[in-house]
Amino acid sequence: MALEKKKVKRLIGMMNEMTAVKIPAMGPIIRCFELGMDEDILNYLLRVGTASHDVGTLRKLYETMRATGELSPKWSWDALWAELMEMSFLIPCESGEGYYELASIFPGWIELCTSGERTEKRVAIMESFMDFWKLLKTLNVGPIRAKSDKEGLAVRDAGESRMGALTSVTQARTSKKRSVSVNEPLTSEQQVLTEGTAFEVLARHKDHIAVMNCICRNHKEVSGDGCCHADIPLKSCMPVGSIAEQLIASGVAERVNYEDALEMMRDFEKKGCIHTTFHYSGNADHEALAICNCCTDCCLLYSGYQEGYLSKVQVKAYNAPEVIDQKACTGCNQCGKHCPTNAMYFDKAKGGLEFDFEKCVGCGQCVTQCAFGVHRMVPNKRDVYAMTKKKKH
Repeated sequence: MALEKKKVKRLIGMMNEMTAVKIPAMGPIIRCFELGMDEDILNYLLRVGTASHDVGTLRKLYETMRATGELSPKWSWDALWAELMEMSFLIPCESGEGYYELASIFPGWIELCTSGERTEKRVAIMESFMDFWKLLKTLNVGPIRAKSDKEGLAVRDAGESRMGALTSVTQARTSKKRSVSVNEPLTSEQQVLTEGTAFEVLARHKDHIAVMNCICRNHKEVSGDGCCHADIPLKSCMPVGSIAEQLIASGVAERVNYEDALEMMRDFEKKGCIHTTFHYSGNADHEALAICNCCTDCCLLYSGYQEGYLSKVQVKAYNAPEVIDQKACTGCNQCGKHCPTNAMYFDKAKGGLEFDFEKCVGCGQCVTQCAFGVHRMVPNKRDVYAMTKKKKH
């Protein structure tokens, strides 16, 4: 039975209040809710609201709603709580001190719930969300593109980036004793102290790291499109902290120890993955929820940008490449092939490297993929918005 659309739109509005990343109540999004919940869960979440609650309070709300007939006898408390956790309708608060709050839609509920074992329901939710995402290309027309870019630049100028773009190559930095090169193995001290690296995020949460299916790669497999990077595993998204513990407990994700996570991160880097962090409140200055490791062939954020979807590349960058030996460049253009925003590439006509700093997210792929030591990464913290490209037909 279809859910009451007025109620669904109310819940969408509430979930949008939890984040700076607003998802409109369009048809495919409403369909995601109809696929993902029944009327009982919808009514319960509407009563939970946008405040944070401990488990005891959430159970009392359930008992009250059962007593008044607002919830059917279908759900016991244990079954309802298990569903709320497994489908990630509620997530731990940023403080992680036993309180829960309503999840945002995306990044948030959609990719967390669809990252578990492939079931008919999860695949249907994912497909419906992808129908929405495709609209971002359809909407790439003059007036809408101009309005979208104006809003993106305003967010950039306000320093309120939605996501973080990390690197796992060593930053070039000079100490009194020695200079640290980009290819030198990281020490534990560097992993902790080097801001803007994937290692730094993992070190903060070293006892609470998990790995789960990447929604982007998952969709590629389900749709049959495949990926040019067949050696990148499906499980390449790393939730951290309290949300990692919730996803492990509900069977959506698998625990991974710190040393294995570091090794996985290095492997992802070599294979061309971009490390993007998603955060509480959709703000890169808040604590990270997860590190997404995905290639530009699959990543919704960057493959969408390349194809001419309305740009959602709204990230906080921490590093930037510095060309240290232009003469060493052979023109192989590996930097250009792996750059997610076309910020760095070899221009055959000019016979040299071109670099657009405004579009650079500081992911480090130009350094990682270059075999000739042309670049190095240096600290450069800034907010980046890559303006929408004209769409490919």
